[in-house]
Amino acid sequence: MRAYGLLAGIFCLLIIMFACNGTATDNRYPPLAANAGADVTVNLGTGDIQLDGSGSRGNPANNRLYHWRLTGAPKGSHAYVDKPEQEQAHLTPDLAGLYELQLTVFENGKSDSDSMKVRVNSPPSAIIQSRRGTTEQGLFILDATASIDPDHDNLSYHWTVVNQPSGVQLHRANRALASMHVDPSINSVKLTLTVSDGLLIDRKTVVIEAGAYASTGEERVEGD
Repeated sequence: MRAYGLLAGIFCLLIIMFACNGTATDNRYPPLAANAGADVTVNLGTGDIQLDGSGSRGNPANNRLYHWRLTGAPKGSHAYVDKPEQEQAHLTPDLAGLYELQLTVFENGKSDSDSMKVRVNSPPSAIIQSRRGTTEQGLFILDATASIDPDHDNLSYHWTVVNQPSGVQLHRANRALASMHVDPSINSVKLTLTVSDGLLIDRKTVVIEAGAYASTGEERVEGD
């Protein structure tokens, strides 16, 4: 009889636990934790960005629900989250800039949230200005300091002489401000400037008319 009474007591306790909590806590699994994934950087025009909440933790036996929400976007953007109630949703950025997203997961009456960012990069614009040096004959100053990046990224520069003749010497070719010496026998020099923000590049080509050291070095830009 004592054994029967003990078993009955345990059974009643289990009933109370299930009535209060809905399901018993399974300590084999970690507590619920949303994981929206790592921040990403993409180039403008990439297309759909997959949002992946599969790294979220909890009890896989429970009916877990997901909800993605766009909490921040560039001014003027009409982007939205496609299939926001799925573990893997999609975002299609329409403007360069920063998009901020929040993932909330629901499981067994509990919820947890995590956030991530999508940075959409726009290309730089290479701008060439050249002028004749005043300190010595045949010297040209190559100036790319007016080049711009809409995202304010740090830019790298690379100057090259196209089909370089022996009478042309290029100096500081990996700087925004470079220089070039041209032999008097050369009438024109074709240069290419490549500007990079680390993800995208812009390239411009300029032809400098050195013409027997005319008083001005005329240039013609041949944008690629």
